Amino acid sequence: MTILRSQLSLAKNFTRHLTKSKKVPVQLLQDFLPHGVKGQIIDVSPAFMRNVLHVGNKACYITKEHGPRIPVVKGQKIIQQSSSKKEPKIPEKPKDDTPALSLDELSSLFSNMKSSAKSKVQSFKATPDQMEPLVVEIKESVPQALTFSLKSSKAPITKATVADLIYKTSGVEIPKENIMLEDLNGKVVGDVSEVGEYKWIYTSSGGESIRRQITFY
Repeated sequence: MTILRSQLSLAKNFTRHLTKSKKVPVQLLQDFLPHGVKGQIIDVSPAFMRNVLHVGNKACYITKEHGPRIPVVKGQKIIQQSSSKKEPKIPEKPKDDTPALSLDELSSLFSNMKSSAKSKVQSFKATPDQMEPLVVEIKESVPQALTFSLKSSKAPITKATVADLIYKTSGVEIPKENIMLEDLNGKVVGDVSEVGEYKWIYTSSGGESIRRQITFY
């Protein structure tokens, strides 16, 4: 009883000398959440120390004469979480009841996908007409049969002359290197020096041949 009275007297005398200070340093002798844990030194108001912490020996004063009573623990202020607070529930993903495919089914599915992709590529393959617009121009603009005077043209008639006559007649310009001349017997001729019926042939880069008749009188 005498010791308790002396401690209370010491506390009163200490707080009188600290009337100018709003807070005093104390060391917690037991965990006192949320203010701190056992061994931690904190600053509290003199009234809080006198009326709360000092009662039941929860803390002791820190002075020049009286240092920490137990080993010092450094820590931050602990915020006590309410046990009634519930964590939000994460919605469960719906279970996938689809059965797993067997190896044979996977192989069949892969083969079907490969065949489908191949057919799509083939369906979008460009035709020779699309690859070479000149073929379309010849079919649409150049007549099936052309007739020219051999006298008005400079003989002999070469492939360059035929290309020039086609251009003047239809406006379609065909490279002379792509033109071939044949007689009625299907014999390839280098040039024309006699009147008669002939064939001029154009072969596209896609391998399509266009045959037209050309007559010189």
